[in-house]
Amino acid sequence: MQHKPPFIRHIYTALIRLLLPLLVIRTGWKQFYSRRYLQHVPQGRLTERLGLYKSPPVNDRPLWIHSVSVGEFLAVLPFIRHIQKLHPELPLLLTCMTLTGSERIQNALGSSVYHVYLPWDEPFCVRRFFKQFNPRAGLIMETEIWPNLIIAARQAGIPLSLINARLSAKSAAGYARVKKLSQYVLNQFDTVCVQYPDDARRLENLGLSTAKIQMTGSIKFDLHLDHEALKSHVLQKKSLGWRQHTVLLAASTHEGEDEVILNVFKDLNKHYPGLRLVLVPRHPERFDKVWRLIKREFPEQPLQRRSGQMPEQSPLVLLGDSMGEMMHYFYLSDIVLMGGSFVPRGGHNLLEPAALGKAILVGPYMFNFSAITRSFVQKHAIIQLEDGATMSSRIQHLLEHPKNLQELGHNALQLMDEHSGALQKTYQVFADKLYFSA
Repeated sequence: MQHKPPFIRHIYTALIRLLLPLLVIRTGWKQFYSRRYLQHVPQGRLTERLGLYKSPPVNDRPLWIHSVSVGEFLAVLPFIRHIQKLHPELPLLLTCMTLTGSERIQNALGSSVYHVYLPWDEPFCVRRFFKQFNPRAGLIMETEIWPNLIIAARQAGIPLSLINARLSAKSAAGYARVKKLSQYVLNQFDTVCVQYPDDARRLENLGLSTAKIQMTGSIKFDLHLDHEALKSHVLQKKSLGWRQHTVLLAASTHEGEDEVILNVFKDLNKHYPGLRLVLVPRHPERFDKVWRLIKREFPEQPLQRRSGQMPEQSPLVLLGDSMGEMMHYFYLSDIVLMGGSFVPRGGHNLLEPAALGKAILVGPYMFNFSAITRSFVQKHAIIQLEDGATMSSRIQHLLEHPKNLQELGHNALQLMDEHSGALQKTYQVFADKLYFSA
């Protein structure tokens, strides 16, 4: 392995510096004009993106854990709580890159951790980050490979590891276009804990040393659900007047999926008047647009936004325009359509509804979760549709055969149990390295 970064790293850094003024303007606009950015701290804090921070409230070197956004944080949360339980004296520094991720960190962990944004991947910014916090080690979730950040950590003598690492075929092809840089950066990690053999193979093909790879599985299977908290939530079927109804949830939908799902639901509702729909768009900026679409499709029907007052009569369609409540929507549902899989977005994490024993249907585009999807399909724990056109007939089959619906959920639960244990394996990798010593 070469000792100096390849020349392409300088080209990458030059591009980052060219983009930096645009990033500053965009983030500054959000910070000063977006209500959500103003209401929450430290969301939108421009100075943190530039590597400028207030003094941390800890004197000891913290363990740094990075999760890019909501999905990665929810996956690593049980791991964080496991560390806090075993090592309550250990200071933890959590970073993320998105507003929604920051909100979830604060809501879930509050002041028990120190939380800031990760800076942009510009050398001066990342060096200031490490100088400010001087972490004892860094654990990065999945495949957040930022060259300047990782190189700066190595230069500062900070051990760095990828945990729950995954690499899709599409991402691997992208990294292969700059293979020299990818190989150099990947080998700055001390350890890479991978989810599946396919992930290990793709990383090895990019030049990652086999000696650095640990096969630990996916910690996303190690979900610990607070069923009592879920049952007490306002979105219970009883609260909505849906106790006797079957609820179809369209979770984390993207542009192009809502119209298809609403048309399918409209057709199904003619034959199954007891069916209800919860539609939850992936991105908050689409809430109003999807609400207008729902009202256009069902102009004379009782409809409801989660952010509004509960109606007097049972709504036919509920728009989930709230953040951080996806688990509650999963609890409410009987059948889950996983968004992002009926358009080429790569799908979303299906393990949360699986942990609740829900019947899950996904589309053909699950390439971000290909190994997990393949396992579920093989065990008849989900239904993968060829396209949106088959959605109606497969849902109809489940409605007419409740035993099949229950069996699908049961198989999902069983598969979750079979794959659990990655959290403890991952913890043990780093316990042996004494990262958790006070």
